[in-house]
Formats: sequence, C-alpha cells, structure tokens
Amino acid sequence: MGEEAGRRLDELNIAIEVAISDLRKLVAERDRLEAELGRESDRAVTPGDPADGPPPRSAEDFVVPWAPEEEAL
Repeated sequence: MGEEAGRRLDELNIAIEVAISDLRKLVAERDRLEAELGRESDRAVTPGDPADGPPPRSAEDFVVPWAPEEEAL
C-alpha cells in the first residue's frame, strides 16, 4: 500500500506541475490578446516588480515530504 501511495503522490505532483505550466501559458495568451486589443489588464503581473508582492510560487513549494506508513508511526 505504501509503494502505491508513493507512486500516486508522484503522479499528482507531476499533474500539478503540468497544470501550473498550462495556467501560465493561458495567462500569457490572455495578456497578449488584451494587449492586442488595447486593453489594460488589472490582472497582469510582472515578476520582480516590488509592487506585485512576492514572486509566484512553484509546484515544489507545495510538495509535502512523504514517509512510508511504517516511518510515520
């Protein structure tokens, strides 16, 4: 059971990373289209601008260390 859970966790982490990448592409496309139409987006964020707050988090920030059930007890 522990090995299966570990594989599933790995699969989920990969799926999350892919989803984050896909979302970033969608945001970039939205921003490009808004710029093409001459619209200003109040959602656009330029990484590194102090006014934007902290930088975007990566999928690694959300990974929780996993321990087999035997070690967790």
